[in-house]
Amino acid sequence: MHINTLKKTVIAGAALLLSLATPLQAATTADVLFVVDESGSMSGEHSWIGSMVTALDSALGAAGVNNNQYGLVGFGGSSSHLPGHGHTVGGGQFGTAAELAFATDNSLVLNGGTE
Repeated sequence: MHINTLKKTVIAGAALLLSLATPLQAATTADVLFVVDESGSMSGEHSWIGSMVTALDSALGAAGVNNNQYGLVGFGGSSSHLPGHGHTVGGGQFGTAAELAFATDNSLVLNGGTE
């Protein structure tokens, strides 16, 4: 009998705490960072990222998440591109979806052998 009373008390207490909790607010903007392999095996995938990010940005916008920023980090390229490094997107570290698409097509390399 005591266990049932205890269960009911715990459930009632949890319900009270949940009703008093401040609801979380949904995000209204997002910063998205792409970390991309620049080894030779990635041929074709770099251009896919560019087309995918515009679809992602549209889906986020439809969900009320707007003014998003996208960044690009590469790794695994030739010796000068081997360690993780940032790529310029729209003139800075972050840019629009269209600027990220341009950066994936124009600044990522495929000459590395280290994944």
